[in-house]
Amino acid sequence: MYTTLLENIPMLFNDPTRDFVAGIIDAEGNLQILKKGSIRLVVVNTNVTILSAVRRVLADIGIEIAIRPYGKPKGNERQRYRVVIYGRGNVEKVLKVIPLQHPKFFSIPLFSSPSWGRKSGNERDPRPQLLPPPPGGGHIGGTAAV
Repeated sequence: MYTTLLENIPMLFNDPTRDFVAGIIDAEGNLQILKKGSIRLVVVNTNVTILSAVRRVLADIGIEIAIRPYGKPKGNERQRYRVVIYGRGNVEKVLKVIPLQHPKFFSIPLFSSPSWGRKSGNERDPRPQLLPPPPGGGHIGGTAAV
C-alpha cells in the first residue's frame, strides 16, 4: 500500500483533484477575518509544487491566486510560500466546491445557518449568507489577524 501511495503522488501533482486540494487546505489552511471586515483563506507550505496543484484546481473553479514567498527562513528552516484567496465570494466558492472536512472551516459563524436557509417551500438558497465579522476583527485557524 505504501508503494502505491508513493506512485500516486506525482500523478496528484500533475493532475490534482478537488479532494487532494481539500486535504492540503484542511491541513495547511486557515480563515482570517480582518479588522476591516474582509475575509481571506490562506494556505502556507514549503513545497511550491503542492501550492501549484492548489492553484490549478482553484483556477478550474474560477479563482486565480499567486504563490508568493512568506517570511524569511530562520536557521535551517526552508522558505515558506503562501497563497491567499481574497474576498467573501471566493471564500464562499471554495467552501462550497472544495470538499473540506476540518471543523475549523465550519465551526465559526460565517454563514447564517448550516442549511443556508429556506427561500420558500422546500427550495434552498444555494448561496450562503455571510455574517458580519466580530467587533475588532478576528482570526480562525491559528494565525493572527492582520
